[in-house]
Amino acid sequence: MFGRGNWANAAARARSRRGRLLDRTRIRQLIKQKPDAIAASIGDAGYRQDIDLYAHRLAGAELVEAGLSHNLDREVHQVLKFCQGELSDIVGVWATKIDHNKAKAVLRAVDRGIETDRLSNSALPKENPENAEWIAIVDSSSTLEEAAASVSKTGLGRRIFRDMSPEATLADYEDALDRSYYQSALSVIPNRGPNASLRRYLKMEIAHRDVLNIMRAMRQEISSEKRAAIFLPGSGLSRATEAALIQANNLDDVLQAVRRTLSFDDSGLEEALQLYSESKTMDPVVDLFHHKRSELLLRFSHLHPISAMPIVYYIERKLLEVENLRLLVRGKAAGLPEPVIEAHLTL
Repeated sequence: MFGRGNWANAAARARSRRGRLLDRTRIRQLIKQKPDAIAASIGDAGYRQDIDLYAHRLAGAELVEAGLSHNLDREVHQVLKFCQGELSDIVGVWATKIDHNKAKAVLRAVDRGIETDRLSNSALPKENPENAEWIAIVDSSSTLEEAAASVSKTGLGRRIFRDMSPEATLADYEDALDRSYYQSALSVIPNRGPNASLRRYLKMEIAHRDVLNIMRAMRQEISSEKRAAIFLPGSGLSRATEAALIQANNLDDVLQAVRRTLSFDDSGLEEALQLYSESKTMDPVVDLFHHKRSELLLRFSHLHPISAMPIVYYIERKLLEVENLRLLVRGKAAGLPEPVIEAHLTL
């Protein structure tokens, strides 16, 4: 049922690490602090080693962001290292997500002409040995096509960009990375046993991304012809739902479209869409979808305590913590009011 792997040991270690994550109360306490005190508080919350690594050349928000990126990379790879056998293959799906995000950062940097020094202060800190390969791609690439060719030679796969046209944009390359990631992820997750529940989680994540992408396409007035290329493989959305989303003209159309897929949980979506309509920000829908995925993964981790579930749940919570801290630090550096910062966090 489980395959070969150190399931019980790895799950116990992941639960122990999860206990060290920041809870909502501590995040809200950070929001109330002054900008010059946040770096010290985040360091005391488990990020001191990584922040100190960059203190000799960075300061303020850049210092904290570099430390957060380094900590996340190091933590996820440490978790992957204590997983063995089939468990390592499954957890590797979530470790690879970080590499796909790095590949996107590389493509954006080359497309926008961002120099390596600037990139190493934020998305790809040079002190992190895991970033050396990605920084080298930026240094050696002058066009988006050259960068994409170099990315194809990494462990992400040589066929990622095989269908790209000469006129492809940055968004097209990023979409190709997303398609490749989810296709690979679904192929790794077992079809039976307790870990098969992760397929349901991934399908939910893909469906949520499809809906959000359609909403962005509506806001940008993208044609229905171009919307058809938005959908990622494996979402589980019915053809009727996808067809309706392609033709959607308003938020009510989106709501009615997703209801054509019986497996899609639309509870709370109507209220979230209403808030989106009033505030003109997609945060209510993004938060709703995130909480649904988090609750599903937490339930699975309780149902299958000796499986990959507790480990994947920890990684997802770690990803969220780092993203929240990044948003918090950026908001404080920009002088945003505390209520505005908290509204953009997923707690």
